[in-house]
Amino acid sequence: MSFEASGHIVEEELIGSQSVLSEIEKRHAIEYEKYDICLERVERVQDIKKLPFDPENPDAQRYPFAAGLHKSVVEELALQIEDFKASQLRLYTAVGSILDVKHGVDGFLKLNHAGKQITVTFDVTMNTAKRDYKSDVIIEIPDEGFDTSPAEDGNGIVDQELLDDVLHRYRRAIALLFKSKIKSFNRRQFSRRQNTNKQQGTGTYG
Repeated sequence: MSFEASGHIVEEELIGSQSVLSEIEKRHAIEYEKYDICLERVERVQDIKKLPFDPENPDAQRYPFAAGLHKSVVEELALQIEDFKASQLRLYTAVGSILDVKHGVDGFLKLNHAGKQITVTFDVTMNTAKRDYKSDVIIEIPDEGFDTSPAEDGNGIVDQELLDDVLHRYRRAIALLFKSKIKSFNRRQFSRRQNTNKQQGTGTYG
């Protein structure tokens, strides 16, 4: 089995897949869309269908990695953002959708902070030799995954220590990236206000 094929299977096991959306895209013969449109479509479909899980509360039994990633980033953000609540963070899977196939994004976390919508994309991989990543964060996982005794229904026994080790490596990096994006957003907003004030001032006094 190729890295690409095995990687796709692992991605589905870890964060599920956008099977509903991928079927819609196939049915309408959609082969490519702009990045922002694809991102919005994934978010809209998962918000409505709650599949493969509720983005605010990933299914810990079926998708322990997704649930663990969401929980660990929530915990880290709570340490860094005042009055932060878990409901402010949502996790989406893009596996199998055009966002995955054409834009190289396996999933993304979306933070609602002070009216701002901040997104951090991620790619899950076993292929450490791959270098052409397009996501904000690359999450490297063990070749054997996290199941010590995988079951056919996907509910195998999880090596919790190994899972926690991987999550610990990325939780702070993701939280810091969110903070960096918030600062960048605030700077852009401030710059726009400054430009608007200058233009209004010119119109009034020029």
